[in-house]
Amino acid sequence: MLNYKKPSFWIVSVAVVVVIVASVYLLTNPQSISLPDVDVVQSIEMEQFNEGSSLGIVTITDREDIDIVLSNLSGAKKTMRISTNDYPTQNNYLVVRLTLEKERRTLCLYSDGGSYYVEEPYVGVYKSNRDASVAIYKVYTVTLEPTSPEWSPEQIVGVDMAELDFASDDIVIFHDYFGLFVYNLNSLKIIRSLDLKPLNCHQTQGDNYCDVSVSMDGNTVQLHPMSSKNMYVYKVSSHILQETIYKPMADSFRSQFVPIEEVIDSTILGNYSHNAVRFGTGEYGYLHTYDGTLGTLSYVRGDMMFSLFDINE
Repeated sequence: MLNYKKPSFWIVSVAVVVVIVASVYLLTNPQSISLPDVDVVQSIEMEQFNEGSSLGIVTITDREDIDIVLSNLSGAKKTMRISTNDYPTQNNYLVVRLTLEKERRTLCLYSDGGSYYVEEPYVGVYKSNRDASVAIYKVYTVTLEPTSPEWSPEQIVGVDMAELDFASDDIVIFHDYFGLFVYNLNSLKIIRSLDLKPLNCHQTQGDNYCDVSVSMDGNTVQLHPMSSKNMYVYKVSSHILQETIYKPMADSFRSQFVPIEEVIDSTILGNYSHNAVRFGTGEYGYLHTYDGTLGTLSYVRGDMMFSLFDINE
């Protein structure tokens, strides 16, 4: 029968002290994440997951963008957290895959409890910061400078008529080849406008027709040229425009539209928007122009008429 001796008190004590000292050292002198040099990274693949669903993959090959990603990852410091899964347990995270000559490394960025982390599956979890995360996310979602379109009252609306995209008690959103506009029904003026031509979103027919979707609250506008894998996302409140991978809007305002034939006699449809909005009051909202010009383009709700391009206001 074998006899096992219990380790002596001093051996156990020394081991405990070593562990404590090592833990304190790691806490006070955290190890930085180890990353390859920018020159050996052939490409970076980025993929955003929201609520478990991918928003699409963007492949980065530009050396400056690769450097931005690596330099902002480099400041992350090792934590006492451990990584035991292929991907984080959080619902929302950004996967960054570094493609090297003979290997591929996967890093995951997410926030938790107000802090920002970089997790390398089965290797470790590193603490980052908000600025670094924002800089990396900007590479994934390109932020553009919105520009306002030029127009004149004599300008003719498109052959398909201007399209109504959203209407509430406060604002109306509409677009045509000449731009996208947000009209405030309280101040009686256009408060936001977006030139669609630089985005190649000005076409209303053909293979590159631009599909426009607006969120139920009227704050998010998605612009998708049908021949492109990308889309533009415009935030009305902040006037921010971003380009990202196309994904259909889950709950758009489009479900609130009814055919204009429910409102207007079908024999005079030419100068009316194709769709109308039916409000809880029983009133309808739609677009109308008397002579096909922007100068007479109006939004009609019930017995009220709002001149959208009234230069005298």
